[in-house]
Amino acid sequence: MATVADGGEAWVIEAVRRRMGPPPTGAIGIGDDAAVLPVPPGGRILASQDMLVEGIHFRRDWMPPERIGAKAVAVNVSDMAAMGGRPFALLMALALPGALDRGWVGRLLDGVAEAAAGAAAPVVGGDTVGSPAGVVLDMAILGTAERPILRAGAQPGDWLVVTGPLGGSAAGLACLEGGAVWPGATALETAALRRHACPPDRLDAGRVLAGCAHAMTDISDGFWTEVDALVQPMGLGAVVDQELLPVWPEAAEVARRVGAPTDAPLHWALTGGEDYELLAAVPDERWPTLQRELWAIDVEAVVVGRVERTPGLRLVRGGQRVSWDPASQGGFDHFGRR
Repeated sequence: MATVADGGEAWVIEAVRRRMGPPPTGAIGIGDDAAVLPVPPGGRILASQDMLVEGIHFRRDWMPPERIGAKAVAVNVSDMAAMGGRPFALLMALALPGALDRGWVGRLLDGVAEAAAGAAAPVVGGDTVGSPAGVVLDMAILGTAERPILRAGAQPGDWLVVTGPLGGSAAGLACLEGGAVWPGATALETAALRRHACPPDRLDAGRVLAGCAHAMTDISDGFWTEVDALVQPMGLGAVVDQELLPVWPEAAEVARRVGAPTDAPLHWALTGGEDYELLAAVPDERWPTLQRELWAIDVEAVVVGRVERTPGLRLVRGGQRVSWDPASQGGFDHFGRR
């Protein structure tokens, strides 16, 4: 087996260069001390960064390297979607153990390259280093937006809108923790693993919502956490209707198969994270038009609640408050107690 150490950093850089294709027109990409990029006309520059760390975000025995590479791009693209932006370039920092198989690395880079091409955001530079233990894939994305939508800005009376089903990624993680292996031994496992490993592309939906949304974010650390991130900066609160939550339809069957509690699908939807759907605070009078525009691009967005003046988050069912302690479930916090 040829390893990363056999080829060294020069092999890694050349492997990246071969796969990532040419930089944008007028740009200078991989190979210099820094990429040189023309400033896109109009709008504002957006920049974001997401890191995938082996043992925290992925395990090599759970999914193929192509999917890990593609997911690293997808979670960065999701940040662009959440701002109503359009990506145009990526930077990649890659930490690799010397004993790692070069074939595995090549497949990881193939996944990055394919996803980057799909997002029209080529990799134009980055860094490569050795790792004493696991793989780290750190991606930074650049984009533009004429009207960037921030997390802060929600107003009392806004509808809370999500662009798709919730809890599917957590269901997929439950399958993996229960012994499932990609791509899954049954149709149900395959569907759940894809919800976990293949975040949806919501760039078009983000630009539609950016036309009038007061605030927006993507659901990476859990729906409940993200709702709080929209309303808390404005000193506001929100009510969420449990009956309106678009819980991933197969979640109940996954819970049954893996021996999870019957209320697991609700908790997965509220706090599971990594669904990468968009959550937006939208003026109520604009929602019917927005919903038709989203349907036109095959995005089945739904209203799940409303922004209120009273601070705090409330979950209701049938008009009655549900006794539920979100702190006992939580969203994902990298520095929270384990």
